[in-house]
Amino acid sequence: MESSKVTLSPQEWALLQDPSFLLTKNLVIEKVYTLLGQVALSYQQITAALPEAYQGDRFRLTPKISRGEKYRDLPWVMLDYPRQYTAADTQAIRSFFGWGSEFSIHLILQGESRERWLTNARQWIETADPEWMIDLSDDPWQHHRDEQRCIPLFTMNEQELKKRPFIKYSCWQPLTAWDTLPEQWSSIFIQWVKIPGT
Repeated sequence: MESSKVTLSPQEWALLQDPSFLLTKNLVIEKVYTLLGQVALSYQQITAALPEAYQGDRFRLTPKISRGEKYRDLPWVMLDYPRQYTAADTQAIRSFFGWGSEFSIHLILQGESRERWLTNARQWIETADPEWMIDLSDDPWQHHRDEQRCIPLFTMNEQELKKRPFIKYSCWQPLTAWDTLPEQWSSIFIQWVKIPGT
């Protein structure tokens, strides 16, 4: 069986012969990794100062920074802290970088944590910052901005949220927020980490 000829476009040939793009991309990813390391340190300092009522097993695991190449076919880096993933309970704050997109931070509650949130849902809705979005998708692990599935939390109906299989807050910052990102995320983190279930 004769195979079809694999060809490259002029742009693909140019990239194939120029390693500088990939070398620069790798350098940028290392810097994002370092930036998220600074954010993780800030998060740990915040949690260490929390009153005893907010402490618990959720901070037993240290922050975890991961990276990959295929979130919507593009490189990504993420920080999970706190992070608790069990069959009965998920509670995590995920800080995320998507190449060519945005920075974002997400509070994800499933199982027991979702149930604890729902017991005081009205308060969490009424006190939500206007920039806090609620994710109405069927997949809590999608982190890009989508105006069809993400709407301001304070506009939500309590009964509607009780039907959701998970509760997920999201906030996005442009890539140009690089210099102020640790402060911005720490400001959100200190509020979210006190929400029951986190």
